[in-house]
Amino acid sequence: MVWRWTPFGAPAPETANTMSPLFSSFELQAHYIAGQPARAMELMRRMSANFMLDDPCIANSTFIEGYASDRMLHYAPYDDDARISHAHGWATGPTSALTFHVAGLSIVSTQGKTWVLKPSPGDLEWVGAGFTTGPGTFAAKYELNGDGWPYWFQTPEGTSGSLSVETPNAWGC
Repeated sequence: MVWRWTPFGAPAPETANTMSPLFSSFELQAHYIAGQPARAMELMRRMSANFMLDDPCIANSTFIEGYASDRMLHYAPYDDDARISHAHGWATGPTSALTFHVAGLSIVSTQGKTWVLKPSPGDLEWVGAGFTTGPGTFAAKYELNGDGWPYWFQTPEGTSGSLSVETPNAWGC
C-alpha cells in the first residue's frame, strides 16, 4: 500500500484524490500489527507532521476530517468545503497508535486487570503516554540516552501483565 502514498498521507482507494485520516488510521494500525513500525511512523509523519500539525490552513493542534491529496481543504463527500470538521474525533488514529503501539500500553481484559507492555519505538528518541481505567493509571515513558533505552512504566496495584522488549531502538524491523 505504500506505493499509493503522497507526501501528505495515504489517499482513500475509493476517491484517489482524497485523504481520509479515519481510513488512514486503519492502515497505520495494520502496519504496527504487521511488525512494520517504520512504515507506520512514516505514514503518521506524512499525515500529521507534513500537514495536519504543520500547515497554515489548519489549526495545527487538531485533526481534520479529510482533505485533498494536494493539501487543499476539500473533502470529496462534501460539496461545501465549509462542512469539513477541523476537530474530528474519527481522525485521531495517530493518538491511539502512539499510545498502544509506540509507547506499548495495551490492556487485554476488562478495565485493564491484565495488560501487555510492548513498546515499538521506531526512530523516536522520546515517548510518553498514559491513561486511567477503573483500577488506576497506566503510563509508560522511554527516552534514548547515552546509556541506552530506559523504559519506565506504571500499572495499577492488583493488576498483572507482561513486558516485551523485543527490539529496543531498532528502526525498520
